[in-house]
Amino acid sequence: MKKIAVLSILLLIMASFYCRGSRIIEINGGWYFQTDEDKAGIAEAWFKADYPLEKLIAVDDFSHWESLIGSDYDGWGWYFIDFDYRANFEKAALHFLSVDDNGFVWLNGQKLGEHRGANLEFKLDATSVLKQGKNRLALLIEDNGGAGGLNGAVRIVQYQNSEDLITGKYFSHQTPEHPEWSKNAVIYELNTRQFTEQGTFKAVEARLPELKALGVSIVWFMPIHPIGEKNRKGTLGSYYAVKDFFDINPEFGDFDDFKRLVREIHRLEMYVIIDLVANHTAWDNPLIERHPEWYTRDENGVIVSPVADWSDVADLDYRQKGVRQYMIEVMKFWVSEADIDGYRCDVAAMIPTDFWIEAREELERIKPVFMLAEAETPELNAFGFDMTYASKMHHTFNAIAQGKRSAVTIDQLLRFEFYHYPSNSMRMRFTSNHDENSWNGSAITRMTRGGAKAGAVLCFTLPGNPLIYNGQEVGNEKALAFFEKDPIIWQENEFRPFYQKLARTYQSHPALYDGQMTKLNSEDDDAVYAFVREKVEDSVMVVVNFSPKPFWGHVDLNGVCGQFEELFSRDQVEFKGDQYFFSMDGWEYKIFILVR
Repeated sequence: MKKIAVLSILLLIMASFYCRGSRIIEINGGWYFQTDEDKAGIAEAWFKADYPLEKLIAVDDFSHWESLIGSDYDGWGWYFIDFDYRANFEKAALHFLSVDDNGFVWLNGQKLGEHRGANLEFKLDATSVLKQGKNRLALLIEDNGGAGGLNGAVRIVQYQNSEDLITGKYFSHQTPEHPEWSKNAVIYELNTRQFTEQGTFKAVEARLPELKALGVSIVWFMPIHPIGEKNRKGTLGSYYAVKDFFDINPEFGDFDDFKRLVREIHRLEMYVIIDLVANHTAWDNPLIERHPEWYTRDENGVIVSPVADWSDVADLDYRQKGVRQYMIEVMKFWVSEADIDGYRCDVAAMIPTDFWIEAREELERIKPVFMLAEAETPELNAFGFDMTYASKMHHTFNAIAQGKRSAVTIDQLLRFEFYHYPSNSMRMRFTSNHDENSWNGSAITRMTRGGAKAGAVLCFTLPGNPLIYNGQEVGNEKALAFFEKDPIIWQENEFRPFYQKLARTYQSHPALYDGQMTKLNSEDDDAVYAFVREKVEDSVMVVVNFSPKPFWGHVDLNGVCGQFEELFSRDQVEFKGDQYFFSMDGWEYKIFILVR
């Protein structure tokens, strides 16, 4: 994003949604904006209630401001809202569902507070400033890279105590009971079509010892079902356009081949999850003819795709009981007949949460299962799922490596996760997956070779479970074609032993998969991310220079002391005192393990 301008937007509330007795008032209406290339808004007091709005340009939804101005844009943006308040909340807060990046808030000319972090929700107390009748809200957003703006709704909410201002709805919820074997699991996403030249289950089976030696715990297979031909994209089509949920893609083999593959994975003491595409089907899936009432239709009665660009699939309607029953039977089939251990559920947040609760209950009657949601919604960690994607962290890693964000953003995201997710939530950390690789390029392409390694170190050492996308263990730089045959080029290099060390260290140290984390400040927190993970007598200290620039400076030890061994160099280091001086090259990382 090249230009620097200041964007001002008015949300004029012509009809705020409010029901008597409700604890939430939705602020809805028309938007307006203007630019301020000199960042003069604070100096000129744009936040005051009498700032003129007559010449602002009207828009009609919450979105990143790039869609409003038609070009990339980094810098400041001002949003203004006039709304009429007639409720009588004893304690009231403004609730912003998504602001990108940092937000600074004024109400009726008084500053309420600020929040730092991209695409995160936050609340600010407005009790003493909010008044009956007309109110003026001004929001300054500081965008440091990538898309920016107010891309989520704004609400007035009633709250009871100060904890309500920092915690999310699901903070106090309990997660489902996780399978014991999943707690220190390293997940490996396997694209059967591209994993080998043959693109078959038998070819995968021959290479399972490689995955075991790599340190893989869970093998996640992308969809294994026949692919639709109607409206197919490319030559071979998308794995996610499923023609028959009860069958195997003949490109890969047959049902017996898959069952044998699962048995061999289990023999090697690994586990299997498969992709479940429950939200939609291919256009030539027999369900469209047998049960046309199971599909979502537009105002003209025509079956539609869930997203305009997903033209190769038709959207299922989960208001129909038959859809739910059918998909639960699909899920039970693969667990009972193929002995798989769970599912990675595609676009899980697009399906009602109560379906996932019911499905999980049915599966648990067969065996304990592991459920991974392609979603970042805290609600799914509370209901139905063991693990969700840490997508915001992934995008933050990209932005830091590209110089668009500070490493401090990692702290902001971790703090958000702590206060908004159930305490035992499992979060999947990753630098690549099938979508990111095919559509945005490999981790090395996006982050550079050094940045990809630095990001991987954080995936294996921050709270959460790490994912390896097939090919990352050999430093694959190719964006694998999504609709064509495009096998991985397996050229051995330093990446395999790098990932092996990370995986073995993660799995063997409770501090990494179940320990407390303490951030350690450095003399350059914008570039260097340092922390310690601790569990009883196990201690692991991590220092990552997430920048191409060298770092010469001190890191606060914050009580870390003892004899440590660095994982990669095997150097012995004694930490004592308040600080330790580091001399690090760009992208350099160090993992110190307590020896005594």
